[in-house]
Amino acid sequence: MRTYGNSKKTNDNNSRKKLWYGVFFTALVLVAAVIITLSVVLTRPDTPILGPDPGPGNGGDYVGGPPPAPTWTMPVKGEFSVAKPVSLNRLVWHESTRNFRTQNGIDFATQAGANVYAIGAGTVTRVDRTSRYNTIVEIQHADGLVSRYKGLNVDDEYIKVAVGDTVAVGDQIGTVAQHTPNKSHSGPVVHVGMWNQNTNRFVDPANFITDLADK
Repeated sequence: MRTYGNSKKTNDNNSRKKLWYGVFFTALVLVAAVIITLSVVLTRPDTPILGPDPGPGNGGDYVGGPPPAPTWTMPVKGEFSVAKPVSLNRLVWHESTRNFRTQNGIDFATQAGANVYAIGAGTVTRVDRTSRYNTIVEIQHADGLVSRYKGLNVDDEYIKVAVGDTVAVGDQIGTVAQHTPNKSHSGPVVHVGMWNQNTNRFVDPANFITDLADK
């Protein structure tokens, strides 16, 4: 009489082995797929997200939406030059006053009547008409900074701000006068200085107006 017990047990063992082999092979395939996917993702170069092209003259393509508004900007546009840079700790000769003294701001030489703009956002704290510097405008900015503009036209029609006005960066505040008595040898100029209330010292506007690096 034949017995099939051992044969059945052997078949069961073979089935279990095949099942485990199948599970093991499937797990290996999944692990390999995960490794390959991660290697592709981690080594892929970043692709910038380009916003719509604003067109020629407006900055070209930019990444991740519209470009942020500038924090500081030039006080004049168009044709101009730096007639006299800042000299905070060194005496320089001033032709108009015929003496040596420091230069606490930048003299921008430009055309008479050229627009003058706020170099930064803030609140107008001073609008004075003087005999030496024509109209002087001061703007209080953040972080204790104050910008001062001298050599603006004195006529009411050319003064675009009043004390208490809030201005944005690049807002027009006035125009350049034809002649400034204290700068009679310089031609039409606007003098732009900056004062740090935290240190009680003048600072160089060129440290903030990055566009000046090209001048």
